[in-house]
Amino acid sequence: MLIPTGFVYTQTTNRLWRKNRQPRPTTNSTCIGTDGNRNWKFEWDAQPPDGGSSPDPCAETYRGLAPGDTPENKALDGLSSKLSKQGPGIRSFVDFHSYGELLSTPYGFSCDPADLPETLPRMLEVAKGVALAIEAASERGSHYQVGPGCEIIYFSTGNSRDHHYGTYRANHSWTLELSPQDSAGGGFVLAPSQIWPVVKEQWAGQLWLLSHVWEN
Repeated sequence: MLIPTGFVYTQTTNRLWRKNRQPRPTTNSTCIGTDGNRNWKFEWDAQPPDGGSSPDPCAETYRGLAPGDTPENKALDGLSSKLSKQGPGIRSFVDFHSYGELLSTPYGFSCDPADLPETLPRMLEVAKGVALAIEAASERGSHYQVGPGCEIIYFSTGNSRDHHYGTYRANHSWTLELSPQDSAGGGFVLAPSQIWPVVKEQWAGQLWLLSHVWEN
């Protein structure tokens, strides 16, 4: 759980709060919080066609005053930096989100073929295997789409998936948007009866992943 202050706030005050609760003093705003998944250093201030983050402190996708300046991202980035220097480095980084039944690879900041990862074919191959394992174990008919984030979700900058591939060359670096597939299925607020089925199908996917990330 990357952002504990934001999580607590979702339990006490605003169920759909997205950011942390860090005051961001500026000359024109008293708004609270930074979007942790727009604050990572890699391509933090890139400018994709449809925008990838916001410089507005009141926006849900506010990227912060500087790349990687939130305490939460500083802490995790420090750990990731350490792990990237050990043994084979980071073989797999998965950032679990909701919702949409999507398994997105780098990049979010650009879909230009010249920018996409050179290891994308292998990354997609493993991602598709995970998606099939999830679907095979699903009791609820889950169906996952796989592809670069800029194609299957939307453009985004300063996200954790891009950062862990672009900075630390994680062999597999994904954002996994959990079930349900759409707002009709519950959207961000999954029905309690569906939590355990989603856990079980995701565990099947992660078991498959752990069996294949060691291959080149």
